[in-house]
Amino acid sequence: MHYFLVALTFICRIAVGGLFIFSGLIKVNDLHGFAYKLIEYFHVFDKDFGFPGDFFAGLAFPIATLLAIVEVWLGLWLLLGFLSRLTTALLLALIVFFTVLTWYSWFFNAVQDCGCFGDFMKLTPYESFLKDLVLLVLIGFLFIQTARIRPVLGNRHTLLGVVLTLSAGVAVLSAVTLTSGPVVDMLGACKGCDFGQNTRDSAARKHIPNWVPLQDACGAQDEFKGYTLLLVVKNLDKLSEADARAMVETAHGLKAASGLQTFILTATVGKPKKAFTEAHKLQVCLTNQDETLLKTIIRCNRGALLLKDGVVAEKWVCTQPDAATVQALLGK
Repeated sequence: MHYFLVALTFICRIAVGGLFIFSGLIKVNDLHGFAYKLIEYFHVFDKDFGFPGDFFAGLAFPIATLLAIVEVWLGLWLLLGFLSRLTTALLLALIVFFTVLTWYSWFFNAVQDCGCFGDFMKLTPYESFLKDLVLLVLIGFLFIQTARIRPVLGNRHTLLGVVLTLSAGVAVLSAVTLTSGPVVDMLGACKGCDFGQNTRDSAARKHIPNWVPLQDACGAQDEFKGYTLLLVVKNLDKLSEADARAMVETAHGLKAASGLQTFILTATVGKPKKAFTEAHKLQVCLTNQDETLLKTIIRCNRGALLLKDGVVAEKWVCTQPDAATVQALLGK
């Protein structure tokens, strides 16, 4: 029986640790997307329970960052056998919380995707709940069998050094993705993706919802024929004056130099949008798209896509190109 329990503990340890690392890294890779999912939960709880959703929505990014990092850390610590009693206790507390959350999403049809694996894998609320139930059983078993979890390195100082190094690496990676967007882009507007197909095909795995054709919004020609530059600014009010001027100079410069189809996409409506158009004497179309749609294109407030026949030839995240950079790409 002893050897059976040792073997079973080892298998559960590998399975749980590996899954937590994988799930956590998916979240770390796209912290903006994970934060958006938390905001969705906060608003649901605000509506259903009077939870202070707006307050916590303002803290979504630090909360998302902390949760994602902790998830990876706990998975690493479990595999390495570091502080096994504390690690299994924290894992148990975390999975109990997640199980209650996914049960609520499934039972009350509150949130359609838990965001457990980001855009890599979409799970229904029921599938997410079943996954967490299985993990709850496995982690509960590990918690009971903590004494059988041995460190993989015999030297405590070496083990501590490995743990600190890997943990610091995860924290650094999260800082990079938080400021620069995903390292591995799995969005429907990733470089090389057929953006045109993804906006038209509702059955596509990386479907981009609620796209308003630019022919309708701007009276433009086919937006997916030849080269098209899409400059994305979700919220014009959050755009600095210097960045606004640079974006407009890029748009106007490209129109004058090559007649490139250039559009500015924003979720800002009403007077702020009109004021921006007048203040910068826009000569290109500033058109509205759904904010959720823009989040599926660019995670940060601003960015840009250069399309060639509907395919994303180049993508800028958290920044936008100047006219000379785009001109150089048009000849390739």
